[in-house]
Amino acid sequence: MSRPSKYKPVMCEQLLSCMSEGLSRKAVAKELGINYQTFLNYIERHPEFAEAAAEGDNLAEVYWTTQFEKGATGENKGCNSAMMIFYMKNRFHWRDRIDQHVSHEQVPLLDDLDNDCEHGEC
Repeated sequence: MSRPSKYKPVMCEQLLSCMSEGLSRKAVAKELGINYQTFLNYIERHPEFAEAAAEGDNLAEVYWTTQFEKGATGENKGCNSAMMIFYMKNRFHWRDRIDQHVSHEQVPLLDDLDNDCEHGEC
């Protein structure tokens, strides 16, 4: 016989509260008193928990983006910009933007060259 689930709907609010302070999913699992695999199982089994986790990811990213902006503007003197860049890239999958512009030159088709030669233009 399996153990009764520790899941309670109030965990959704706890998750949102923790993640709005920048905590990761693993840190939230620890705060909830469950292991990370149980956290993932709750996401699969409880749609409201899955929705809260997705919203929590957004809240955590907003929290850290705000911290990064405070560092960039000098409001947070202890912010290390290189560390923040790596953190955002690794945790939130930020990436460097690469702008590419492709231009091409119209190359005449062989049929057009043949037509030009027939008219004495080659």
